[in-house]
Amino acid sequence: MAEGVGVYFEDHKESRDLGRLALRGGAASVAVQYGNGVLQLVAAVVLARLLAPKDFGLVAIVTVLTSFAPLLIDFGLGDATAQRSKITRSQVSSLFWLSSGIGLTIALVVAACSPLIAWIYREPRLQAIALYSAITFVPFGISNQHLALLRRTMQFARIAKIQILSTLVGVVIAVFMAICGYGYWALVLRPIANALCVAIGAWLACRWRPGFPVLDNEVKSMVRFGLHVVGFSVTYSVARALDRIGLGLFYRPDEVGYYQNAITLYDYSIFSALIQLHTVGSAALRRTNAFAALSK
Repeated sequence: MAEGVGVYFEDHKESRDLGRLALRGGAASVAVQYGNGVLQLVAAVVLARLLAPKDFGLVAIVTVLTSFAPLLIDFGLGDATAQRSKITRSQVSSLFWLSSGIGLTIALVVAACSPLIAWIYREPRLQAIALYSAITFVPFGISNQHLALLRRTMQFARIAKIQILSTLVGVVIAVFMAICGYGYWALVLRPIANALCVAIGAWLACRWRPGFPVLDNEVKSMVRFGLHVVGFSVTYSVARALDRIGLGLFYRPDEVGYYQNAITLYDYSIFSALIQLHTVGSAALRRTNAFAALSK
């Protein structure tokens, strides 16, 4: 088991298979992402038949308000781990505890702000939706570094399997709850189940376990790197959500729901594939840079 874990912390070395690995990883990630997109779109159609537009609108209001949270939890530390030419167990442990702490903090902040969200939008149901939706951010934090280590070793096919199985579990649970008449709670529980399955899958696929953190210059450098990444990512995410945030203030939940379902078509067709290409490219880029440095 120790030997299996050690592969995650090997220095990036020159490999003639880099192009093949990157191409295979990119193809697998994009293919599965489109498979995910098709699954999400089918689920959206089915759920649209089972739920009222206002159910989508109510959940969308909370979702767009917290859309920046996963990026803030990642804090760019996933890219830092995947791209670093040299990294140690203690350094990854430090990043793990930082991501987990951020995830827990955001969950507590969202839960504490749930009454305020309900008051701003003059919709009491939003308080409970925000309170339970906050649970989603804890699994994000505890799975971030495990997924980063899988990316570091170019195991994109394994990550893809985790993602599509987690999506399937979330969809099945949501459809079942909708059939049982739970209304918008089907949409609230869906991302919670998805995030929990991703966390479980990541911990099973990556056998590394966090230890005691260490705060050295390398960790500080990775945190600084993360600050640059998260600054852009959060700004971009908030900018993409401003339309729905404003719509929720002036229009009824059912009208916001129609708009949200239209946005879903774009998010699960084009945009998600571009994200996957970035993920594969960033992991391969660091290896390319490492090889260039070795050749000098």
